[in-house]
Amino acid sequence: MRIILDMDEVVVDMMTPLLAHYNKQYHKNFTIEDIVQWKLPDRLRSIFFVEGFFRYLKPLEGAIETIKHLLDQGCDIVIATNHSDDPWIAQDKVFWVQENLPQLADSMMIGNRKDCLNGDVIIDDRPDYLLNSPCPVKICMDRPWNRWINQGIAKRAYDWNDIRADIEELIVFPLERMTENE
Repeated sequence: MRIILDMDEVVVDMMTPLLAHYNKQYHKNFTIEDIVQWKLPDRLRSIFFVEGFFRYLKPLEGAIETIKHLLDQGCDIVIATNHSDDPWIAQDKVFWVQENLPQLADSMMIGNRKDCLNGDVIIDDRPDYLLNSPCPVKICMDRPWNRWINQGIAKRAYDWNDIRADIEELIVFPLERMTENE
């Protein structure tokens, strides 16, 4: 089973340090619940370009352990991540994978065309990547900016326990069973 796996806000916690940096710099008190659209304002996006921002993000709870478990179960996992048209961001993301999931260092796709990637499952938080993916099973990592998606996804995951259960269900049952919800 091939799983196309997004990095930001699926594998790593990008929003906590992003909002902490922004709130400190601009004397605000935004939380993740305030971010209700995927495209971030330029002042918030500018923090992406702080040296090392992506390299030192923390994994979401359960992400590393579940990814390793799924690899042990024979899943083929491809990390597919955007680079915001910046080579330093791409480099930081490669370093992060090399340091945290070295077994996937050669299984990364960095770019903006996830619709070109074929797999059995895509797990992402970005609405258009999910809806335009050719993968038959689409698992949406729940975030405030994607809560409007009700059709076109097989499952909504709230954490890595949900993702693990969804993938294990797919391993046991045919793909048709999970795509019935679409």
